[in-house]
Amino acid sequence: MEAYPYEPGAVRIVARDFVAIVPREVAARFDELARRARPRGSWQLKILLELARYGRVAAKAAHWVRGRAASYELHYQRSLDGLMERLGEQYVQYVPHRGRRAAYYELREGE
Repeated sequence: MEAYPYEPGAVRIVARDFVAIVPREVAARFDELARRARPRGSWQLKILLELARYGRVAAKAAHWVRGRAASYELHYQRSLDGLMERLGEQYVQYVPHRGRRAAYYELREGE
């Protein structure tokens, strides 16, 4: 993470497959989540960034994968579940909503 000179109060997050410009508080939340979850790959980093930005992410891997990767949806689902398990129940909770397809993971209050 580094300061973004063109937008005061913003931070640039650089990973292998993406670059994101986010407010400092989102960057701090992302840094904490990444430290706790130990993401494996840029796919999991993108999910953590989404969680830091919006406070919740879809629990169905099909929401995240497109193209040829969709044929590996089960592997991505295990990866997503493992990432959320590593974060732990004290930081993220599973919220069922009309079955698995519409369910999501949400940051617990105070995180």
